[in-house]
Amino acid sequence: MMTLPGDGNIYRRPGSPYSWMRYSHAGVQYREGTKITDERKTQKVRRERMKQIGADDLGLQTFIEPEHERTTVNELLEADYRMRARNTSSFRSHIKPISVAFGHRTARSISARQLDDYLTARLALAKSPATIKGRCNSSTKNSALASSDKS
Repeated sequence: MMTLPGDGNIYRRPGSPYSWMRYSHAGVQYREGTKITDERKTQKVRRERMKQIGADDLGLQTFIEPEHERTTVNELLEADYRMRARNTSSFRSHIKPISVAFGHRTARSISARQLDDYLTARLALAKSPATIKGRCNSSTKNSALASSDKS
């Protein structure tokens, strides 16, 4: 299948059975492994990525770089912990419930509704609103955890 300039391309690395994509956005070139061997499926993945870039160009959705798509909530919490240089048991106890609830998940996979449900459940446990707000204002909410209202 022929692609137009700007639509990225697909290639194989020597010795690898998998296809790779190469594309650019906002002056940055990206190379991304697909872990797919079938060319038709790889073309579909490339087209989806190009749609994401097009949506960003139109201002409809923010393009998230491939390495950031896989960032987990625990990684964000750890980065926040290091950035703020808070080495206290109090801070660790504040982020623990968030880590238990969402830590293993990618930050991008958590919707605003899921975050709201978490907050409602914490309030139902008779936690004060100020405590919950403090916990959620650590890196989770500020890092666009609830970037869209996906149900």
